[in-house]
Amino acid sequence: MSEVQTHYRTCNICEAMCGLEVPHYDVFFNAFAVRNTAKFSEPLFEKTANQKHDWEILRDLGLYLTGQEDEGLTPEMLLDGGLKQGAYGDQGMSLEHLKANPHGIDLGPLQPCLE
Repeated sequence: MSEVQTHYRTCNICEAMCGLEVPHYDVFFNAFAVRNTAKFSEPLFEKTANQKHDWEILRDLGLYLTGQEDEGLTPEMLLDGGLKQGAYGDQGMSLEHLKANPHGIDLGPLQPCLE
């Protein structure tokens, strides 16, 4: 961990995590899929004490620069809300449901989304 000092405050900057250490929900690939699917992947490796996710680093820098308080939101909380409010929310779609199905969920054939 490195430390950046200014004449106002000290800000600790941790090492970032790599691809196998972060959870993943694929958004980009589904644009090219033949079937409508959803999949959430848990991280393969746990993070160490002095590692931070990219979103944690950006959040901490934003809070540091603005002086605002942390609202406690995480990307997983935002994803869960989006899944529950989305097209399959009425069918019980949630992050918990995706985690219970580690190989993903087949939601059927693609549906037109532009009218």
